[in-house]
Amino acid sequence: MIVIVDDDPEVLQYLEGILRAERYDVTTVTSARAALAESERQPPDLVISDVVMPEMGGFELRRAYAARFPARETPFVFLSSLGDPATIEEGLDAGADDYLVKPIGRGVLLAKVRAILRRRARNSVAAFTGTLDKISFANILRFCELKGMTGEVSIASGAVRARLEFCAGQLTLTGNDDLLERLWDLKEGEFVILSQSIDFGDLADAAAPTPLPSAPPEPTRPMGCLSGVRVGERLFQVQTEGVGRPAPCIVTIVTLDGKTVLKRKEDLEGGEDRATVERRMREQHRAVELEIETRLGEAVRLKGAGAESPAERFNRLFDAGFDRYCARDYRGALAIWSEAEALDPDNATLRLNMKILRQKIEEAAGGGA
Repeated sequence: MIVIVDDDPEVLQYLEGILRAERYDVTTVTSARAALAESERQPPDLVISDVVMPEMGGFELRRAYAARFPARETPFVFLSSLGDPATIEEGLDAGADDYLVKPIGRGVLLAKVRAILRRRARNSVAAFTGTLDKISFANILRFCELKGMTGEVSIASGAVRARLEFCAGQLTLTGNDDLLERLWDLKEGEFVILSQSIDFGDLADAAAPTPLPSAPPEPTRPMGCLSGVRVGERLFQVQTEGVGRPAPCIVTIVTLDGKTVLKRKEDLEGGEDRATVERRMREQHRAVELEIETRLGEAVRLKGAGAESPAERFNRLFDAGFDRYCARDYRGALAIWSEAEALDPDNATLRLNMKILRQKIEEAAGGGA
C-alpha cells in the first residue's frame, strides 16, 4: 500500500491516477494526522508526502511516524514545490529516501517509486508460506517469536487481509485487538512470512578501508513451506527451505517442543529454476508430513504419558488451550493457559493469547446479561 499525503485534492487525484493505472494499491489522505491514523491501521510500503501542510508538515510527519513506529523502515518521499537546496537538504536529513520537486512527470514518478520499492524488497526475503488449515495463526506467532524474527507476516483469508510487523520476535501491532480476534478465529487462508535483512548503512563510516573477503551473494531464495502436524495433543512443526551453501539442497526440519526430531535433506543440481525448486520443496514437505503421521506419530503414542520436561508440558498446554479456544470453550482454554503461564510467565505469544481470550470471555458474559 502506498499512502499519499497532500492537502490539495487535485494533486492527490493526479498522483493516485498515475499509480493506480500501474496497479499499485493507493490510499490518499489530506493531512499528516490522517496519514498516521491510516498507518496505524495498516503498515504502508511507501509514503509520498507534501512538505507544507496545515497543522503538521511533511518533515514533522516523518519524525512523528518514526517515533510512533520505531521498528518500521518505511520509505518516505517528499513531493513539494519548494525546490531550493536548503529545503531539499532539510528533507533528506529528516529521513526521506527521495525529494521530488513539483511539477513531476508521470515517467519520473513511476521510476522513482519502482526503484524505492525494489530497494525495500531486497531488504525483505520471502521465507515461508503456508495455509492456516495446516498451522494456526497462534502457532505462526510462536514460530516468529522463537526465531526472534524481524519482518512481517501477511495473512489473507476471504475478506480478511492483514500485515503484522515483528521486531526481534515481538509483535509490534498495538491498539487493534478486533483484528487480532478475527485472525485468531481463522480456520483457512494463506500466510507469507517475510524476514528482514540487516541494513549495515549506519556502520559505513566505521567500515574497513579495504573490502573483506566474502562469499558471492546468494540469489533470491525460493519460498519455503511451514506447517504443523498434530498427533494427539502434540504438535510437530515442519519447515522446509532451500539452502545455497555449501551445496544447493532442500532441507526439512521437524521440531517438537523446541527440539529437532527429524531432518531430511535432498541435494539439488544447482541449475533448477525457482518454480522447479519450489515444486520439489512442496513434495518433500508433504512426504515428511506423511512420515510424521505414521512413524513419528506412532513413536509419540508409544511414549504415552511419560515424564514431561517443563518445555514439553508448556507446549502441550499451549496447544490444548488453543484447541479449547477453537471449540469456543473460552473458560476451559483460560484454565489450561493459566497452567502454561505458570511455567513460562514471560512468553509474549501466550500473554497475547490470554488478552484476546479474556476479551472473548467478557464479550460472552455481556451477551448473556
